[in-house]
Amino acid sequence: KEIVVWVCQEEKIVCGLTKRTTAADVIQALLEEHEATFGEKRFLLGKPSDYCIIEKWRGSERALPPLTRILKLWKAWGDEQPNMQFVLVKADAFLPAPLWRTAEAKLVQNTEKVWELSPANYMKTLPPDKQKRIVRKTFRKLAKIKQDTVSHDRDSMETLVHLIISQDHTIHQQVKRMKELDLEIEKCEAKF
Repeated sequence: KEIVVWVCQEEKIVCGLTKRTTAADVIQALLEEHEATFGEKRFLLGKPSDYCIIEKWRGSERALPPLTRILKLWKAWGDEQPNMQFVLVKADAFLPAPLWRTAEAKLVQNTEKVWELSPANYMKTLPPDKQKRIVRKTFRKLAKIKQDTVSHDRDSMETLVHLIISQDHTIHQQVKRMKELDLEIEKCEAKF
């Protein structure tokens, strides 16, 4: 089980994921790998809590809460996986364009001004139970998208089956008509 995470415009493959692997675990692994590779020349400085993973999909971006089960999220994207990317960024540098909105994001109970917090930092200020609710809501939305796609595929398949049956019927009628014409031609030739 593996996923691709973009780090400094470079693809990194994260292997060995389990259903319990969180976004925070992936960040930790990526930073440890970076430190082992570059040593003193590394450019990703700071603690794992200073970073977040961004989920990018068709021009939209969203910061993942640290407790997000990354493999479960990846699988939930289903057919949209080719259009989705995970990106490691510094949490205070992340400014989305545009931000995916959730009901929880609209109700900010914080003394700081909303526009002073990046979404990644805002997610970190939320209690773990609220982060989990946001993640569950995202999974429900993805499941609905996936279900709509499956029902659309089923409707498309039924349409194709009806089209094939109709074409088969038409072909049989044409073959029958050709045989009738062949008999008429043979009769005319026999008269001559």
